[in-house]
Amino acid sequence: MNAVSMTYVLQAPEDFKLTTSFTYPVGITFVMICLFALLFKAGIIEKAKVVVE
Repeated sequence: MNAVSMTYVLQAPEDFKLTTSFTYPVGITFVMICLFALLFKAGIIEKAKVVVE
């Protein structure tokens, strides 16, 4: 749903009126960022621990 909303805002006639060749990749990128943020916040993804030996 985030991809659809972001893509619509970018290409809608009442908003930015950008082309689909630009807005589709931006929408997909936005969803990947949202997914990463959700997984990180939920604790599924943790900060990398650097081990120096």
